[in-house]
Amino acid sequence: MAAVAAKKKCRQYSQKYMKYGLTTSLTNDTMPLCLLCEKTFSNDAMKPAKMKDHLERVHSDKKNKDLDYFKTLKENLKSRSDIKTFFTAAASADTEGGLKASYNISLMIAKKGKAHTLGEEIIIPAIKVIETVMKKDSHSVLKNLPLSNSTVQRRIDEMADDVEKNLISELQDSKLSLQLDESTFGSSNLLMAYVRQHLVAKKLSGELHDALKVCIRAVHKIKAHPLNSRLFALLCDENDDMFNQLLLHTEGKNVTIIQARTVLLGFQGKLSLFRASLARRDFHYFSNLQQIQSESISDGDLEIYMTHLDNLIEDFKVRFEDLAKMKVPEWILTPIEVEIGNSDIALHLEEEFTDMTVDLEASSLFRRKGL
Repeated sequence: MAAVAAKKKCRQYSQKYMKYGLTTSLTNDTMPLCLLCEKTFSNDAMKPAKMKDHLERVHSDKKNKDLDYFKTLKENLKSRSDIKTFFTAAASADTEGGLKASYNISLMIAKKGKAHTLGEEIIIPAIKVIETVMKKDSHSVLKNLPLSNSTVQRRIDEMADDVEKNLISELQDSKLSLQLDESTFGSSNLLMAYVRQHLVAKKLSGELHDALKVCIRAVHKIKAHPLNSRLFALLCDENDDMFNQLLLHTEGKNVTIIQARTVLLGFQGKLSLFRASLARRDFHYFSNLQQIQSESISDGDLEIYMTHLDNLIEDFKVRFEDLAKMKVPEWILTPIEVEIGNSDIALHLEEEFTDMTVDLEASSLFRRKGL
């Protein structure tokens, strides 16, 4: 095994890969890095087919960009000194070491939930006190250790953006299905709602994604503080709305796999119906579009909507392919009424089914609770 691993080909980066939006990692020339999501991949991903697939699947709105666009992104990446470069590169200079310490201290302040002024009020005076013990001047240290209120806030925001970018990248490159519910613990519901909204955004065009980001910001603004949530509830009550809070949960309790199959494949069929309806400018299924005069909806907008539905239809086919292929025997759907001789029942189960068909308690239970 070791000999095989040693002979494994290490692929080299070629400038022609730039058309796929990939360059080399800032820390390893053998690993490709996407200029759009800034995610680093293994050397095995340095294949034209894989790079093209990543661009078309994850960044479909950028697949027709010219080479100059990606070259500009590369130059911006090289010239940008951000959190990634400071944390992956060795802190050889005092300024870099101080900057890294500034990020680490800001992270500790954020984890403890303390005020951003803690750096100026506690940490810097503490360093000045320590200099009396160390017998060293603290001026050179403090000069390269920015910890002002605004600096700490900026460091925390930058680290949060970095986490967000990595989370989005992981979600975009993963095939998964989640059922999420609103949590009662602090702001955990924000994270769960955030994951749901970005799962939806995975297949959105640039125009629709911009609209969704407005909704996401509105949700975060309302749910970030209890006062905002209470004011929002009052507004909903005044407008006689059906709900008075943001509903971040999904349906799914006590649902069998058979029922889930019916709902999911049924919705998949409806997507094609919705798409055909838009194509003939029939907005019967779209209540918001019905409120707009048909001639004011451009063909370009309709094309965006139909393309999004096409992507959703294809995504459903891939994501729920196993459900579409699933075969459900008749004896599972109607175990009480099944005819033993005419059903595909395993021989070792026939005797039990015979007893169950005359079991009044089992029949009553099945009529009340179903599957």
